[in-house]
Amino acid sequence: MLSAKPAPAGVSEADWTKKKNFALGYGYWMQGVIHSTQNKFAPADAALRKALPLLEANRQLLPGALFHLGLANYKMEKIPDALKFFNQCAATPSPFQAQAKKNILAIRREYVVR
Repeated sequence: MLSAKPAPAGVSEADWTKKKNFALGYGYWMQGVIHSTQNKFAPADAALRKALPLLEANRQLLPGALFHLGLANYKMEKIPDALKFFNQCAATPSPFQAQAKKNILAIRREYVVR
């Protein structure tokens, strides 16, 4: 519904797009994290992939999205994607950074050094 809603009176199109994108990104992020914590990894992956382009500038939500995308893809055995998302997460200062680095090492030990 929100994506089709026109800008309210007195709000510029640019400001409305920014506000709308934040709300949509936050909603997809929330949905993805909830699915991830419920071990529903395919829906988590779908929601978080929708959230990513909308959260690019959000340094608070982006690391969590990347971390949960890494986890979901690992659990779905999509190892290249898991490593990609964990690497992006590990490159961003956040509470997820240290664990993302550990996950990268564990995945490399498990899948690359066989």
